[in-house]
Amino acid sequence: MTQRNSNVDSKWRIAAFIDILGFSEKLERAGDNIEGLQEIYEILRCFYNQFNNKDENDWDDVKLFSDCAYISSKLEDPTDSVSTYDHIGMILSGLAEAQGYLIINENIFIRGGIDIGKIIKNEQENIEVSSAYYRAYKIENNLAKYPIIRIGNKFIEQIDITECSGSQCYGVSGPNDNLFMKCTGFDGELFYILNYIQIMIDNGNDPNEILLRHKIHIIESYKTSKTFKIKEKYRWLGLHYHNKIAENDPSLKHHLISDLDLTENQ
Repeated sequence: MTQRNSNVDSKWRIAAFIDILGFSEKLERAGDNIEGLQEIYEILRCFYNQFNNKDENDWDDVKLFSDCAYISSKLEDPTDSVSTYDHIGMILSGLAEAQGYLIINENIFIRGGIDIGKIIKNEQENIEVSSAYYRAYKIENNLAKYPIIRIGNKFIEQIDITECSGSQCYGVSGPNDNLFMKCTGFDGELFYILNYIQIMIDNGNDPNEILLRHKIHIIESYKTSKTFKIKEKYRWLGLHYHNKIAENDPSLKHHLISDLDLTENQ
């Protein structure tokens, strides 16, 4: 029987798997061109710095490889909901702010999954085993059909986020009560996502500037996408996420996206 190593640490963690969209196309275009590769490097550096910014969020483990990242943060016992909710609110607010920054300022859309679970880790041997990482990866790879960060079922079961008013969900108390949004896919599937635009607005960013630039980047990404399948992902983001935010505030309704906005001059 294998003996338990005393250097192995077992803790609850929240884990996310993040994928930069459109990255393979950028690599194909760059080839061995130094300027093209330098541009990709700067994208990765910006991506890494956003999720590794200790002043802005509490993610304490960031691993970047090619166009993907595993990020995680330690949790107290998630059954102790009072102390856990505040911590989750802080780290997910930081993740949402980073996601929004990449889209609004760098035109970098990402897709990802979030879940929680035990992680067994040996710092000395640099070995980690976690079902949370695996579930987060499967969510991103199989379930997150649109450019969003989707919340996993284990997370939903363990941390109750199902109390909703309209499209906003209030299960986690913390620095912001709009962390999640309940959405419906084109196929009728219901799921929860990280509500990055609302988090950016609630954290003091100008809502008109945020919605305007978000709209511009969605339309541009839709029009430059090479396949109908990819175009539909950005169409969903515009019609079913962006527009929910714009519709909630009468002063933002002029930022609504229509099918005509997406298809004109195609």
